[in-house]
Amino acid sequence: MDLPNTKDPRNALASWNGYEFQGQIALIVVLERMIEKKFPTEKCELLLEDLEDFSIYVEGKRVSTHQVKATKDKTVKDCQEALYKMALGLQNNNKDKQTKAYLHTSNKLNTEDWDIKVKDAIEGFVPKTEKDLKKALSDDAEITRKIDKLKERFNKNKTFKTNKIGVWEDIYRLMDEVSEESEILSGNLRNAIEKYLKSLDKVDLSKDDILNRIQYYDYRNHVNVDRKSTRERIKELIQEYWGEEIAELRENNIDKYRLELQEQIHCYVVDNHENEPNRKGIPFSVFERILNQTSLGTREYKILRNKEVFYETLEEYCEGCRFERGEQLENCGKCDLHEKKLWFKDLSVAELERVFHLMSPNVNKSLEEDSNIVNENGLAESYFYTLNNMDFGKIVHNAKVVYQNGKDNCILTDINIPRRQSSREGIGRGLTENETIEKICSDILENREFAKERMEIDALIVSNQKEEKIRLKDMCRRLTESARAEDEWSYLKITEKKDICLWDAEKFVSENK
Repeated sequence: MDLPNTKDPRNALASWNGYEFQGQIALIVVLERMIEKKFPTEKCELLLEDLEDFSIYVEGKRVSTHQVKATKDKTVKDCQEALYKMALGLQNNNKDKQTKAYLHTSNKLNTEDWDIKVKDAIEGFVPKTEKDLKKALSDDAEITRKIDKLKERFNKNKTFKTNKIGVWEDIYRLMDEVSEESEILSGNLRNAIEKYLKSLDKVDLSKDDILNRIQYYDYRNHVNVDRKSTRERIKELIQEYWGEEIAELRENNIDKYRLELQEQIHCYVVDNHENEPNRKGIPFSVFERILNQTSLGTREYKILRNKEVFYETLEEYCEGCRFERGEQLENCGKCDLHEKKLWFKDLSVAELERVFHLMSPNVNKSLEEDSNIVNENGLAESYFYTLNNMDFGKIVHNAKVVYQNGKDNCILTDINIPRRQSSREGIGRGLTENETIEKICSDILENREFAKERMEIDALIVSNQKEEKIRLKDMCRRLTESARAEDEWSYLKITEKKDICLWDAEKFVSENK
């Protein structure tokens, strides 16, 4: 089956994160290969989004390709489409006849009679798909339902282009691009279905030993790795790579190494998503160099940990969008947070720290005293909620965290103010008597390239404050212009002593949609 894309339409780059299941599984496989020491690390590479989710290369030759299923599939038959595409990939890339294709699943599958089950699943995919699609072609009501769903998606996103996985998603990609809702016609969808049916290729499993080359990945020590245990498994493999003596010396720092390894994958994926795909992989020597360092910077680790919290909270928030009317949807059709998180792609550790402190101005302690910058509740309630519902913004130190409302510039924050809180004075004091903000303000004023936009901030978007706008002056009951320097409002230094308002996220969204 040949879809007219130079880039794999099933590309999952938009949803990769350093800690996400696919990325962690890739790292686990790399670590296992490094421990085996079958090949020198300088000859091995990890290539993401290759034939499948990722592949392992040795001396430029693909030795294995890996498909990761993070869904709730429980049987081999549930993985029918994935297995078919794995077999098709091996058949269409027959120059690497020794390449093995591995299936990874979050749930442990019953692999008894594996070859028989895999053969039945692959050989049954084309007949079943043909039957289902021909039935849909003859059902006007089904075509109407599909068109209505496409129009609904188009109205939300002004497009129905997708990186989602599935037969129907592949069909949608075969439709001609449209610029108006009226151009989404049943005739176009029918033509796309017909085109897809003609492109379906059958797989000859006996050719090139394809069936025997498709295997269920058997982790070292027979450990099944699910979504909950990937991080622990990575840590175990890091310790095994080090050996008992070194592992004991670095026991309290193992998370630093895990995060740094995952960051290599995250940065590679984000770069590929933003630019033309880079066909060069990540050399194993990159991972080896990190693991062999005697120590990693404490400050960098704390920032990366906050980044992990940031992305993990985003994942949980986004996954919640996949439930509608009590039914789990195959894909999230409501939010584009995976795309918007890529705004952080170019940030260095130092820049990322500033961005986190700017979006969390209620954090009173410096990073040296307390490693928690981001507020998990505030991320979901204020930051991601607003980010998901608003399409416009402007850049603040390489991160699009500021929104404009008329003449007012509003910075998106993770500040979470509980509804039950009776006194606002404490929140105001937390925002204004803040040594961390003092330091950041000094940095801002020294860096004139970004000073202007930061000093334009008029409002902080927060959660759970039902009033339309609350002035910090009212909250703190302090004068904007104080005669004594020690009484100046710290946060107001970046706004040239404007009277900053707190603006409820829900009201901000409703008034600016």
